[in-house]
Amino acid sequence: MIPRVEPNDPRRAALLYRRVAWRLVTFLFVCYVVNFIDRVNISFAKLQFLQSLQLSEAAYGLAAGMLFLGYTAFVIPGMKLVGVIGARRTMSLLMCAWGICTVLLAFATTKHEFYLMRFFIGASEAAFAPCVILYLTYWFPHRLRGQMMSLFEISPTIAGIIGGPLAGWILQNFGHGTSLEGWQWLFVLEGVPSVALGVMAWWWLAERPANARWLSVDEARFIAADVQASLGTIARQSASFMEVARDPRVYGFAYVYFAIFWCLNVFGTWTPTLLRSAGLTTPLEIGIYSSVISLVSAVGAYLMSLHSDRRLERFWHIVVGAALTIVAFVLLPMFPNSPFASASVLCLGSVGIFTALSLFWTTPTICFAEHAARHALAIMASLGSIGGFLSSTVTGWLKTQSGNLDSALGVAAIVLATGMIALRFVLPNTPREHAPLESVAAGPSPD
Repeated sequence: MIPRVEPNDPRRAALLYRRVAWRLVTFLFVCYVVNFIDRVNISFAKLQFLQSLQLSEAAYGLAAGMLFLGYTAFVIPGMKLVGVIGARRTMSLLMCAWGICTVLLAFATTKHEFYLMRFFIGASEAAFAPCVILYLTYWFPHRLRGQMMSLFEISPTIAGIIGGPLAGWILQNFGHGTSLEGWQWLFVLEGVPSVALGVMAWWWLAERPANARWLSVDEARFIAADVQASLGTIARQSASFMEVARDPRVYGFAYVYFAIFWCLNVFGTWTPTLLRSAGLTTPLEIGIYSSVISLVSAVGAYLMSLHSDRRLERFWHIVVGAALTIVAFVLLPMFPNSPFASASVLCLGSVGIFTALSLFWTTPTICFAEHAARHALAIMASLGSIGGFLSSTVTGWLKTQSGNLDSALGVAAIVLATGMIALRFVLPNTPREHAPLESVAAGPSPD
């Protein structure tokens, strides 16, 4: 018999939230790592398939960007699906769908087929990230969400640590003496795990604390009550889609995400190209360097997020992260033939952009909760993801025109700077969290 959990017993409550985090956040972390690997593996496959399919850099940029076009088109329908079948079932179906589409991408033979499958991958994964963000609000009060969302949002850096060397190894060792080339094996071998995780999610996740068989009735009631109490009067909970769509804060947040997404996609889609232009030659070398960049990004972004939690401050931490990225974009053209210097600058910029991304998502859920959050996150993610599409297509076009990425990096820096200006206008109207952001280890205090 598990002892009753009381709000004035922070040690026991901390153990409960730690157990929930290990069960749910760890699994979702792995799912998002695999998701990001499937999203950006095209950047490694590009090292081979451009020649095989006779595609230009501009065509590659458009193919990479088609994912975000599908993402933009299907975020809102995907989040509406959450209202019909719930977050657990939605996430399960989405993982299976994008995994199957990733496998099918291996069999594209023309650029138009490539465009179509990338669009379908984007459409399949569109609602996954906002669905996870909404799902975490069912399980953690405001004072714990900063850490949880920061951990979730830096999972793409872990994807880079794993995905870079893995992609390089597959490209170098598969495709010899088989009917499939190395880049085709890359899509097949990295698409199958998504399907497996999607099937597992169906029974591993619970929709709400009340549905979790691994919690006692008392624990489930405590979590539900704690989450509800932490909302106070600051979060808009019940609102129709049109009511939320008329809230100007939604569009301010959406543009900030647009700017962050633009620059995040530069790192996700073009890092291997930047490393090769700096002097690296083999896919395995590029993969190892990419892995180091991702490792530094994960550590740096997480430490920045912890510091933000301790100081109870968001705006300047996000701005500092953005500033690091802008500085990196300015410095990169200065080291055209130095792999070490280029990788160091990419580390700096990657820490910055992942810091900005992880801390950004801690702010909208303060203003919107429950049904209102589902609509708000859908609008923000839909409009913001346009930045991913434009980033890929504009960067690819500029590289084709100039032969390098210098001008594209300059454009990205300007977009991110304007995003930080927009953030300044949004956050003064964003209520400060009324309860301290405590660590899971410290345990929740009474609201």
